[in-house]
Amino acid sequence: EDMANPRCVIVILEDNDMADGHPPKINGVCQSKLENFFLSHNVQLMDRGVSEDVRARDVALAAQTDDVAALAHRAAEFKADVLVLGRAEARYGGVVELAGRPLQRWDVTLNVRVVQADSAQILTSNTYRPSKAYSTTQGASGDGAFEKLVEEFAPKILGDVASSWKKGLTTHQIFRLTLEGLSRSDFRQKVAPALMQLRNVQQGDEGVKMREAVNEIVSAEIYWSSDLNSLADALEDMSLPGMQFRVKEQSGNRLTVSVVPKP
Repeated sequence: EDMANPRCVIVILEDNDMADGHPPKINGVCQSKLENFFLSHNVQLMDRGVSEDVRARDVALAAQTDDVAALAHRAAEFKADVLVLGRAEARYGGVVELAGRPLQRWDVTLNVRVVQADSAQILTSNTYRPSKAYSTTQGASGDGAFEKLVEEFAPKILGDVASSWKKGLTTHQIFRLTLEGLSRSDFRQKVAPALMQLRNVQQGDEGVKMREAVNEIVSAEIYWSSDLNSLADALEDMSLPGMQFRVKEQSGNRLTVSVVPKP
């Protein structure tokens, strides 16, 4: 909580029967149950207000082709900090009898990567697999086994998301800056040198890096030894000829800043 809980987008590509020839899909059982579990623990999901049709159209192809960068970009457009990207697979294991009742056995696996949305950096990657096959009375797919899989591993998945996010913030201490109303040349010639003079900047000459400059919007990273509040204060206190800085948005590990003319 001290680091601000990350805002998430969850995309799980699911194949509930690897042998039936049907392609995997998103917005299935695993994704729905995992989203509900995250919501029940006060994690904000940034695409819940988007219709299922729009979300499916935007992310299905990227998920099927494992285009992590495209999915991370889409998550960042939703203003998410973290993309939880998974692939769930179920294989039919035959019929067993328990107390005279036939049950279908399913071998299921869920692979999950936690991706930082604004950089597409993979924070952690884990595989969740039960110690033995699940048995279910449900029909010709592994959806029932998927439900049991999420019930068993959702707390572990949420814990892994939280720990990877915290580790990324506390170990690397990289804050993201979006500077609106600033040209590339002004950033390189004026703003970056001024940022480098701030006391809490780390990593020497590598402490401030420009990542992108498009339509007078500069995206940058800064290595900072204190918290995000202190960086926001330092930016608003920074005085440069003809320009001043106003923080518009502060969340997770990033700031959105308007660069306006100095009166």
